[in-house]
Amino acid sequence: ERKDMERRMLERNKSHIKHTFRDYDDKGQQTCKFVCTTYWATQFHVVRQAFLSPPTPKNHNNNNSSCTSSVATTTDNDEQSQQSSGTSTTAATDRAGLDVEKCYVQSLSSAYSWAASGGKSGASFQRTADDRFVIKCISRTELQMFLESAPAYFEYLSKAFFHGLPTVLCKIVGVYQIGYHNRVTGKRSMEQVAVMQNIFYGRKISKTFDLKGSLRGRFARHLQKHDSNTTALETPTASDANTTIATRRTNAARRLYKTSLSSESESDEDDQHQEEQQQERRNNELVRHDSRLQLAEEFIESSKGEIPVVTSQYSTLLDGDFLEFTAGRPMPLNDRSKSVFQMSVLNDTLFLSIINVLDYSILVGIDEERNELVVGIIDFMRQYDILKQMERVGKSLPMVVGSEAPTIIQPPLYKARFTNAMERYFMTVPSKWTTI
Repeated sequence: ERKDMERRMLERNKSHIKHTFRDYDDKGQQTCKFVCTTYWATQFHVVRQAFLSPPTPKNHNNNNSSCTSSVATTTDNDEQSQQSSGTSTTAATDRAGLDVEKCYVQSLSSAYSWAASGGKSGASFQRTADDRFVIKCISRTELQMFLESAPAYFEYLSKAFFHGLPTVLCKIVGVYQIGYHNRVTGKRSMEQVAVMQNIFYGRKISKTFDLKGSLRGRFARHLQKHDSNTTALETPTASDANTTIATRRTNAARRLYKTSLSSESESDEDDQHQEEQQQERRNNELVRHDSRLQLAEEFIESSKGEIPVVTSQYSTLLDGDFLEFTAGRPMPLNDRSKSVFQMSVLNDTLFLSIINVLDYSILVGIDEERNELVVGIIDFMRQYDILKQMERVGKSLPMVVGSEAPTIIQPPLYKARFTNAMERYFMTVPSKWTTI
C-alpha cells in the first residue's frame, strides 16, 4: 500500500479537475455560476492521506509534527511508519482515506478571516474554524510558479513520508482556483488559494517569531502603527489630544463671550468704575483659563511618546526581536532536537535552492506548557524571477558600505545566510546522555 501511495504521489500527469455548478431562481433562470479548479488532485489526495491520517496512540503528538523534549519539528519519520503499519487491508485503507477527506472538507466548510501579522506581502489569510488549516490567497504568478515546481515538491514529500527524510516544511495540502459570476449584480471574482497546515494546531503558543536570517528591517513595529483590528477610540494619539484641547479652548472662549454679553445686557448702571471691575474679572478668568490650557498642552507635548498604542496580542516578532528576546544568546536545544532541526533545515533549504525559491522564513512558536519549540518553514511559493531580481537591485542601490545585506538575494546565497543564521540562533545543550 505504501508503494502504491508513493507511486501515485510521483505521477507526472497533471490531474487538474475543473468543477462548475450554477444557481437558479424560481423561474429556472441562472443567477450565479461557480467554478472551482483543483490542481494536482491525485497527488494532493495522497499528500493528505499520508500526512493527515490519524496516528497511533503511541505517537499521539505526531499529528502535525514530531515532538522531542525541547523542540517540536514537522518531521515525518515516526508518523509515516505508524501510518504504514496501521493499515492491514485495502478496505481499511480506503475507509481511512474517506475519513481523512471527509474531515478535510468539513474543516474547509467553515473558516474566518485572519489578520496574520509579521509578513509584508499584504496577502490575505483565512483560518478554518477548527484551527487545523490556514488558507492563503496567492497571486497568479505564485500559482504558476508552484504548479511548475509541484512535481519536485511531491517528490520531496514522498522522501519525507515514505523514506524518513527530516523536514520542517509547512505542508501545503491543496491548491485551488475559485471564482464566481453573479448574473444579477454583474459581479465577478476569481481567487487562487493554497491550503496549508497550521503548525500551531493544538498548541498554546505564547510567543511567535518569523525568522529569515537577516536584520535589515527585521523588527516588529509595535508602537509605530496601529493594529488593523483596533479602532481610533482604542488607540488615542497626540494629534487627537491636541484636537481635543483646541476644541475645548474654542468652546471656553464662546462661553466666556456669551457670559460677557449677558452681563452687559443685564447691567442697568452707567457707573464707569463698575464696568472696569467687570472687565477686570473677565480678563482674570481668561488668563486663568489660558494658563490651564497651556499646562494641558505642555503635558500632551511631553507625553507624545508615552501614549499607549494597542497592538495585537499574538503579533509575530521578527529576527531583531528574537535577538532582543534571547539577549543575543542562542536558544538552547537538547542534542537530539538540535540534530533533527539542523538536518531538516539543511534538507529543506537545499531543496528550495534547487527549485530556485527564496524569501522563505521559519516560523518559531514557544509552547511554554510543554517546554517545546514548534517550527515550520513557510512562504516558499515564490521563485527568483525578474521581479525579485529588480527588487534586489532596488534595495541594494541605497546601501552603504558595512550595512546589512538586503533580504532579497540569489537563492544559493539566501540558503547560506538562512542556515548560518539558524546556527547562530540555536545551540546544543549537552545532557548526561550526550556522547563526546
